[in-house]
Amino acid sequence: MKTIYEMSDISEPFRKSVITVKYKGKYYTGIARCHEDDNWSNYFGGRIAEARAHIKALKDKLKERTMEFKAIENFVKSVESYKTFDKESDMAKSMYKQMNVRKKELIKLRTDIEKLEDYIKANIEVMDKFSLKMKKDKKE
Repeated sequence: MKTIYEMSDISEPFRKSVITVKYKGKYYTGIARCHEDDNWSNYFGGRIAEARAHIKALKDKLKERTMEFKAIENFVKSVESYKTFDKESDMAKSMYKQMNVRKKELIKLRTDIEKLEDYIKANIEVMDKFSLKMKKDKKE
């Protein structure tokens, strides 16, 4: 997915990162806030905010592609109901192929969203462990 970075605001006093990306003329903003007990990191907050902005863009794209797929699926079902419809014809095979291509695209979009969500969770867990270690080292 090709996106253009429109705006980045990483504010240490507010412990907040805001990244806005532009995808196909629409703007998607991701926000990451740092818990008051955690260590502030410009880099970490920016990565999380960026991932959240991309998730929003991907979810929008998924919604759009799902509506397109349902329209195609309804069309194919309608055509299949004709008595003269031949499932073995080149036209029918082409329609089924296009449906499968679209279905695979939906699966890939869902997978990409899940990967980004897992990426965020994993990074937060790593940062939490790092913060706990830093606090423990300060006490010693």
